[in-house]
Amino acid sequence: MEGKIYLKERSVIILLAMIFSVGVIGHTISYTREIMLVLTPFTLVLTSATVSFLSSTGLIITSITGFPSHFITFLLEAIGVKTGLIFGNYTYGNVSVQKC
Repeated sequence: MEGKIYLKERSVIILLAMIFSVGVIGHTISYTREIMLVLTPFTLVLTSATVSFLSSTGLIITSITGFPSHFITFLLEAIGVKTGLIFGNYTYGNVSVQKC
């Protein structure tokens, strides 16, 4: 039984590696960069859901710890960019958002 679980996890890891490899290549090619920027949030959500689902601790425990962690790190990032207090002064370059 353990061999089947290992095969399932291995298959998911290979699939995620392929998806992220396509993403890295897509972000480096100017012709495909725009579509990659649109797909990135969906890819991250899908990856998080997949990892949570396959987690040995279960979806509920992963969600209980994952969502607050996400919120806290996002909050720290926002405060850091706005004030420079946490990580020092830094800014992101010009980012243009296009509506689809």
